[in-house]
Amino acid sequence: TLQPFRNFLDNDMKALDKEIKELENKRLDLDAAKAKAKKGNLEAAKKAEYDVEVDTTQREFNKQLELSKSMLESVLQQQNAHSKYLAKFVDAQQNYYSQCASHMD
Repeated sequence: TLQPFRNFLDNDMKALDKEIKELENKRLDLDAAKAKAKKGNLEAAKKAEYDVEVDTTQREFNKQLELSKSMLESVLQQQNAHSKYLAKFVDAQQNYYSQCASHMD
């Protein structure tokens, strides 16, 4: 009865954690690119180069954000199934302890 939870924790949550860490890294890259682009007294060529870098990192961040959102939505959709598995587990425990109590009498 706990195998679906174990699979969820071992696979889905590890993948989600990895994607969220990647999202954090993309955000840091975006912040760094924006900071470079905001520096004053830049020549036009450098400014254009930094603007391209900001655009590129913004697209990468947006892509990673959408991936992370879709994974989080998937986790939310699995909640119903997890609730059913948890109810089955609680029922199994309840039966086990009831049987133990009846043997003790």
